[in-house]
Parts: sequence; C-alpha cells; structure tokens
Amino acid sequence: MQIDDVKSCAFDSWYDLFKDVTEESVIIPLPKDLVKSLLEDRIILPKSAHLPEPQSEDSDDDCEVWTDESETPERPEFPEFEAKVSDAIAQLGGCVFPKLNWSAPKDAFWLLGDNLLRCRSFTDVYLVLKASDFIAHDLTAPFALCTDFPVENVYDPVEDYRPQLVLRRWKDCRPDSEFRCFVRKKKLI
Repeated sequence: MQIDDVKSCAFDSWYDLFKDVTEESVIIPLPKDLVKSLLEDRIILPKSAHLPEPQSEDSDDDCEVWTDESETPERPEFPEFEAKVSDAIAQLGGCVFPKLNWSAPKDAFWLLGDNLLRCRSFTDVYLVLKASDFIAHDLTAPFALCTDFPVENVYDPVEDYRPQLVLRRWKDCRPDSEFRCFVRKKKLI
C-alpha cells in the first residue's frame, strides 16, 4: 500500500461522495496544540472540564504531606476548537461518535460510563481521543507501513497530512448488525 492509497481511505476523501448514504458528519481540522496535548503521556482534562470536588474520608492519608513535586499540572485550553466541537455536537443532535481521519477510539469506549463512544461534550471527545492508542497511531505514524514511505521518517508525518476530527451523528446500532462496504471504480460492490 502506498501513501496515496492510505490518503484515499481518509474520511474526508470519500465523505462528500457518499454523504447521502451515511450518517451526517462534521469534519474539524485539529490544531497543532491539541495534537501535542493528545500525544502527551498523561491525561489532564482541559480547563473547561468540570472536576468533582474531592471528598474527604477518614483515613490515614489525611495526614499526608504534599510537596512541590505534586503540584497540579496546568490544564490545557482550546477555546476556539472547543467552540467548534460544541457547535457540531449541537448541530448533530447532542450526541456524536468521534473519530479521526481513519480510526475511531474504539479502545477507549469504557471511559464514558455507558461503554459506548457516545460523546455529549467536548470533554467526552477529548477524553476518548486522549486515551486511545488507535488515535495516537493516526497522529504519529499513519503511513508507517506504506511502501513509499522512508523508514527513517516513520514518526514524521507526511508534509501535507492534516489530522482531522470527524464527529458523526450518534445512532444506536447493534455491533452485530454492522458491516463494511467496499467501493471499486466509484461503485459500491
């Protein structure tokens, strides 16, 4: 497989051709600072995320002394991007299925409590993207197995590669009723 083959499988390459036969979707380019945040090793929710107040319980931990090393790291902010995501979620009915150009964060479904990738807010979307190895691969090495991609550049994305968030209108469906469709020469086979 070559780089152009992989690019032609990206969501934005085919969506306009088939939007009449698939779920309504909104495509939003990922800003570089968000990509950087998604690739960091720790999960820190954005500033806009509501964090529950810590609850105190009687335990020996109440006497624990905290040092400067345990300072809370700065929480990231993406106000413009967050506004676009929130608007898209509203436009798509209040619940969305998130993915990037190629992959969905299927390995992070357990984070949202209902064991589905049904996202209702920017925080939900950020959390599942951040926790997913599939998403990390899309962001770091989407062309790693391409025959025309230099091995020494495996973690350097192609110059014109632009990661995109795809928010798809949520639809309840049974996984056992899902199927893949293949297109050849612009025809569904």
